[in-house]
Amino acid sequence: MIRRLCAVTAAAVGLLVFAGAAEAATLGITAPPTSSVPGGCSNTVVIAQAVDNPSTPFILPAGLEAITQWQTYTAGDVPGSSITFAVLQPSATAGDYTVVGADSETLPNPLPATNVASFTLPTPIQAAPGETVALYSSNLSDVCYFDGGATPSSDVLVGELGSIPPIVGGQTVESGAVGGVLNLGFTVSSVQDANVTTSATGPVGVGALTVLGSVVTNGGPLLTPITFIDFVPSGLQIVAAVADNGTCQTSGQTVSCTISGLAYGQSVPVDVLVTAASPGSYTNTVNVATASGIPDPNASNNAASATLTVAAPPAVTPPQVQHCVVPGLRGTPFAVAKTVLADLGCTVTLVRKHSSVRKGLVVGTSSPAGSYPLNQAVTLFVSSGPKHRKHKKHH
Repeated sequence: MIRRLCAVTAAAVGLLVFAGAAEAATLGITAPPTSSVPGGCSNTVVIAQAVDNPSTPFILPAGLEAITQWQTYTAGDVPGSSITFAVLQPSATAGDYTVVGADSETLPNPLPATNVASFTLPTPIQAAPGETVALYSSNLSDVCYFDGGATPSSDVLVGELGSIPPIVGGQTVESGAVGGVLNLGFTVSSVQDANVTTSATGPVGVGALTVLGSVVTNGGPLLTPITFIDFVPSGLQIVAAVADNGTCQTSGQTVSCTISGLAYGQSVPVDVLVTAASPGSYTNTVNVATASGIPDPNASNNAASATLTVAAPPAVTPPQVQHCVVPGLRGTPFAVAKTVLADLGCTVTLVRKHSSVRKGLVVGTSSPAGSYPLNQAVTLFVSSGPKHRKHKKHH
């Protein structure tokens, strides 16, 4: 059954407070209009605002899409009772609505001395222009609307639930509209806090594959895509770029990723894999940005940097020689044999002797092949060629 409220004919005090250029607004009212009569809730009806007047806006305007908080006037309410805030979307069937989001809370006990209870949504409700808000309580004594008094007439939607409460997303509200003003204030926002952190593992070696790791977080309340950009320093070669919940493209030394579907408060990693051809320190800088036209309330967390250290390859130290080692050197050119013996810890001397072996080749050593104390003196006998015979003169 559709229940009807009495029409009102006077003005109410509204809460239309904007913070910044269309960044946030508190709409509705949290105080009874002068001379109005509080109207109780029903255990079968959702009460929502169907038509606005300028002083008491309840229907969402363009550009304000995330509801973060709601408030209600509590004088006359029952402490500890459950009260539900809901967002309704007009459906294709004229006069009917679909529940797109809801938040059930318990009224404080005792009730606030200010007569206003405020509740912050654990997860902001993403709403759209033209959607309206509603209250529901199964306790008939709780105040859901104001009737009469100093408020210009606005239509209050009296919606029968299609199923037993609590209200859940997707429910249909079959409705009819009469006069009245909803007992509700709510805060809507058009901002989105995108933020990023980054790190670089290291030190790493030249040519080693390493990760420039970043984390992108949606601080909300909006859920629009976030753009991530990594300005990879010159000297690092980009091998690949991977982002959870996103797609990445590389152009030169710049990696750009679009992160979509990131829930309120959710974080995802973005990894850029690189290698370095030369040792040194490389400072990597990243930043994030919200979609065009969406203000970011905290620009200080939109950029970050980290330094990757690439180490030079370790120097190759020749083995320490502990002995004089004499190899077999017969037939080896003197210059080669001398160098080999010196490298093997021996002291070299030279003695030339006539031999049939070609001049300049080693014909023997003073010490046979083997190991000797370090700096052992070894004589290389080197061929000076065959001995020339003297010829007698014949007379």
